[in-house]
Amino acid sequence: MFLRSLILSVSVLAAAAAQAAPATEAGAVKLTGVFQRYLGKTPGVVTVTPAGESYTLRVDAARLVAHLAQPGLALRSEPMQFSLTERGEGLWGVVQDGPLAIELELPGQITLTATAEKNSTSGLFDEALGTFREVQSQTKGMVLSQRSLTAAVEGQPAVPSVTRSEVSEATYRAQGVAGKDGGVDITSRMDMIGLKEVSTVSEPGMPAFELTLAAARYKVDGKIAGLRTHQTADLLAWAVAHASGPQVIADQEGLRRRLEVLLPVFDQLQSQAEITGIKADTPLGRFTLDRVGVDATLNGVVEDGLLRQSISLMGFEAPAGVVPDWALPLVPEGLSLDLQAEDFALAAPARMLIAGFDLTRPDPIDKNIGPTMLAAFLPGEGARITLAPGGVSGPDYNLGYEGSMVIGREGVPTGASTITVEGWDSVLAAVNAAPSEIRSEMGPAMLLIGGMARPAAGGSGLQWVIDAKTPGKILVNGVDVTAMGAAQ
Repeated sequence: MFLRSLILSVSVLAAAAAQAAPATEAGAVKLTGVFQRYLGKTPGVVTVTPAGESYTLRVDAARLVAHLAQPGLALRSEPMQFSLTERGEGLWGVVQDGPLAIELELPGQITLTATAEKNSTSGLFDEALGTFREVQSQTKGMVLSQRSLTAAVEGQPAVPSVTRSEVSEATYRAQGVAGKDGGVDITSRMDMIGLKEVSTVSEPGMPAFELTLAAARYKVDGKIAGLRTHQTADLLAWAVAHASGPQVIADQEGLRRRLEVLLPVFDQLQSQAEITGIKADTPLGRFTLDRVGVDATLNGVVEDGLLRQSISLMGFEAPAGVVPDWALPLVPEGLSLDLQAEDFALAAPARMLIAGFDLTRPDPIDKNIGPTMLAAFLPGEGARITLAPGGVSGPDYNLGYEGSMVIGREGVPTGASTITVEGWDSVLAAVNAAPSEIRSEMGPAMLLIGGMARPAAGGSGLQWVIDAKTPGKILVNGVDVTAMGAAQ
């Protein structure tokens, strides 16, 4: 869990910074002081005791949340316990093992619980990296539940909504090495098997119904380049030491310095996720999906901005009777979509915001900074959005698409795209088999679209080349459709 990972990282970083000798009472006192730099000095939150060749660290997250959170928010859990063993050369062995039981409650609004039969982590923390050189964790029998109340509507009382999620087993592994341009490069894999989520959906004035989602496996491979671990820990320590608004305002220059050195936070983040064996049981029946893939790439706060997201779906099936017989040939079986945004900058706008904020003013950010920020965000002709070749496939057709556009400072997109369809006759046949009221609505439009097509390259299927490079004008296979619309 995120809280456990955060505490592991900052706690061992603190221990490394203390240069502790073999476990002694004096070393425990020193480590306690260093840990409190990151977790605060609330009594009972941090306890360090010598245990042979190691130190035992206990972190009471419930006390920490009680000190920092809003009134009424309560966290109930047993203290987390870690064993820290100095290995020399700035390396620390870290071990945590035991069951998990956490409950977070905001009375009258929401209750969250997390339990696990087994919850273990072990790793080798590297002082120079400011994170783990290697780490692995395993969780078995994990159950997450959420109970919340929907808002009352038109005199109807609020009703509860309950969600229960289960994971049979989850494992996580990661390795960290020094990055080429500063920071740390981390590769990781998370693997979950036996996922299930049951939701009881309630709306005021309507009967409750149950929705069950399940997946055989969910895995994510991740890479992060140039993560600024030490700078992140330093900012966290500053935030703990400046917990109140007046403290933050009084030392806003200290905050500014830490934000400046934190950039770009990381150089690039990549992830490849795959979910298989998906089932959804609904009041309409069971929907299934063989596979979902999601890939993402994100640059940090750098001059060469980049965001890429792709998704692929395979093996979709709907329950019998949901789709009318005439439309079954149109139901997609697979989909691929790949979008990328580039030619924008984040570093310069971020530096402007950091240099210009003033927390002593009612409006910390100058309201007139907008045009300057936009020019820094789009230093060229505009951000480029690229749709890589992808498509939608059905039983008797394949639809392909690709294209790109540029969005400039004026906000008017320009670009071009190409759409190709194999099996157009099968699509038309399905529409012609529809009931008359549907056929009368869809038929003319399909005939018009088909009439504008031209044979695709190689003679396979039909193609529509869309040219929108001139603002206010759209050509489809050379025909000005904006002029056609104006003439009607």
